[in-house]
Amino acid sequence: ADVDGMPQIQRLAEQLRQDAWDPVAVSRRASEFDALGIQTVVDFEADRGPVAGVLSGLLDHCSMGQATSPWALFLSCDLWSWKPEWSVLLVPSVDDLPGVSGVLRYFRAVDFLPLPCVIHRRALPEIQIAWDRGIRSFRELISSLGQGGVSVPIEPHRAPVSFNTPEDLRGLRGS
Repeated sequence: ADVDGMPQIQRLAEQLRQDAWDPVAVSRRASEFDALGIQTVVDFEADRGPVAGVLSGLLDHCSMGQATSPWALFLSCDLWSWKPEWSVLLVPSVDDLPGVSGVLRYFRAVDFLPLPCVIHRRALPEIQIAWDRGIRSFRELISSLGQGGVSVPIEPHRAPVSFNTPEDLRGLRGS
């Protein structure tokens, strides 16, 4: 979808860069978003559910070494916009780390909001095990992590909004 003459995924990538995230897309083809200036990681099992995309992205994130944040941000390309306040809510501060539980942190409002979420690099073995056991949905993944999946409360009016239909997109453009 184009928003204001720009592909939505590029628009989101720009918003993420402004919030100090380095956007990487997970897709079927390695060069799919090169023309938009977005690095792409190949989904190792395309069309097999969100856990495959998360696993692909987390494998890439972990391969970057210790120079990057231990937290990787995951969101869907149909997210309307990115708000920097969400980084503050999802990513624990360095001072909070000793008492922070969870390797996957996501928002909890009125509805289940698995994305956006942040996943700590130490979750990689658990997510790989979940994948090998046949877990393909976010609900199943979060459940399989037990206390490792932490919901972060957010007020409904501050919660992320996505669009799934052209009607949803028209409604967001009008707001």
